[in-house]
Amino acid sequence: MSVTSAFTRRERALLDLAQLKADLMSIYFAHRDWDWGKDGDDRSTNLRAEHVDDTRDEIASLVVVISSLLSAPISSKSRHLFTKSGQRELARKNEQQAQLELRIGAHFCCLSLLVEELKAAGMPGNGALACFVVFCTSQHTPT
Repeated sequence: MSVTSAFTRRERALLDLAQLKADLMSIYFAHRDWDWGKDGDDRSTNLRAEHVDDTRDEIASLVVVISSLLSAPISSKSRHLFTKSGQRELARKNEQQAQLELRIGAHFCCLSLLVEELKAAGMPGNGALACFVVFCTSQHTPT
């Protein structure tokens, strides 16, 4: 692995993290600031008072789990393949990674349910869809 390619991958990862942060903030603002009609009065009667707080908490929890996943120690060294203690460590780390990935999926499911709450409160389906289209269309395949 060359130093240049390592820095290129690092920069790409930082750009992806910045994009994820921007997308999550867009989702939060969509939940917080959606225009609910001519005078915005419908929001207070149709949406739970805790909806925006729940959205913020869900996004914050998602970021914590993603941070935990990304800051996990490296487990791709030779000792993880060729020593018994390394193999046990690798198995533990793989299990922890799988659990974190499940939690990430659960947080996205909760965000999806929060979007459904917006729709039930009167947000048009195309507006609710926009909450996630911005996220999905900004993602790319790794290079």
